[in-house]
Amino acid sequence: MTSLTLDEATLLAAAEEKCGLNQIDDETFYDRLALIVERLHEEQLPEDRYPDAIDQISDIIAERMRIARDRREHPEIAEQQIERPLIVTGFARSGTSMLQALLAEDPNSRSPQQWETHFPSPPPALAPANDDRVERATLVGQENRKRQPGTLQAHPYSDAGGLALAECESFFALDLRNTTPQRFFKIPALRIVGRDGEPVTPRSQSPDYIANYGWHREILQHLQWGGPPRRWALKGTQHQYHLTELKTIYPDAMIVWTHRDVLSVLPSLFELLSRINEGIVGKVNRPALGAQVLAGIHAELMGALENPLVDDDSVLHLPYRETMADPVAAVRGIYEHFDLPFSDEFERRIRAWPEANPAGRYGKFEYSLDDFELEADELSRMFAPYHERFGVPSDR
Repeated sequence: MTSLTLDEATLLAAAEEKCGLNQIDDETFYDRLALIVERLHEEQLPEDRYPDAIDQISDIIAERMRIARDRREHPEIAEQQIERPLIVTGFARSGTSMLQALLAEDPNSRSPQQWETHFPSPPPALAPANDDRVERATLVGQENRKRQPGTLQAHPYSDAGGLALAECESFFALDLRNTTPQRFFKIPALRIVGRDGEPVTPRSQSPDYIANYGWHREILQHLQWGGPPRRWALKGTQHQYHLTELKTIYPDAMIVWTHRDVLSVLPSLFELLSRINEGIVGKVNRPALGAQVLAGIHAELMGALENPLVDDDSVLHLPYRETMADPVAAVRGIYEHFDLPFSDEFERRIRAWPEANPAGRYGKFEYSLDDFELEADELSRMFAPYHERFGVPSDR
C-alpha cells in the first residue's frame, strides 16, 4: 500500500521537482487540475496506481510550467501571427491523417510532429545541441502502443515515432484542456469510456472552446517563433463541431472537412477506441462502448449541421473517395479553392508519398459492426441528414 497522497499539492510539487519551476500564468489551469484530481477520486483510482498518475500528470504540469517560463523570457513569442492555417477535420477514420500528411509535403507548409505536441519547450529555435525530445516522444509512443495491440495497423503513420505528424487537438492536453489517452494512458480513471460503457471524463476538460483555441494558438506561436515562415497544415477530428470558436481565433483559417460513409467510419472507429480503452483499463464491453460513442457523435454532428459556417466558402467539403482515388487532384483542388500556389515540387512529393507510406504495411485493421450489436440500416437512417447534406456516397 502506497503512502502517497493524490492531490493538487502533490502533483504540483512533483512537477516543480522535475523542472525547477513553480509558476503558471493562468489561474484557470489550477481549476482544471482540481477537476482531474476530483475525477481520479470519484473513479476510485487504486492507490497502487498513484505513482503512475503522479508521474504522468506532473510531466504535463512541468511542461506547462516550462512553456510559461519561455513566454515570460521571450514575450515576442506572443507577437507571432498565425496566418491562414490550413486545417483538416472530419470523422476519425475518414482519411484525415493521410490528407494532413499530403498537405505537409508542401515545402511551404509545416505540420506539428509528435515530439512538438509532447515537449514544445523550449521553442525549436532555442533547441539545445543535445536535444533528445524526438527520442523521448518515440519512447512514449512505443510504450503507448505496447498497451494497445493492433493500433499500428489502424495508424501505420505512427511508425515515424517522435517525428510522426500529430493531431493539433493534442495541444489541449498540455493545458489540461482534455484528457486524451495519448497523454494519460497510464491512468485508468481518465479513460474515454468505462469498462461497461458508463460515461466518464469527456475528452474535453474545458467547455470554453474560444479559450481552448486561444491556447492552441499559443502553442503554434511557440513552435513557430524564430523559424522560417511557413503555413501551418493542421488536423483534428473535432474541429467540425467547433467552427464558430475556431474561426473566432483564426478568422482566416482554411478548413477542409473530409466526408466518408458512416458505415465504414463507425465500426472502424469503435474498434480503434475499444483497443485504446483496453490498453488503459482491460476488457471493455464493446456494445456499450459503441452505443455511448455513437450517441455522442450523432448529437455533436447534428448540432454542427445547424452552424451556418458549414456552408461558408472558408470550409471546403472533400469526399474521402476523391482523396483516395487521386491524391494529386484532391490536393490541387484544395489549393485552387483557397487560391494557394501549387508547385511542381509539391506535386512530385504527393505522388511519391503513397508508395513510400503503404497503408497496409502492418496488416489490415480488422473490424465489424456486428461486434457492437448495431444495425447498418439503423445507422443509415440516423445519419441520413449528414449523407444527404454532403452527398456522401456509400462505400458498399
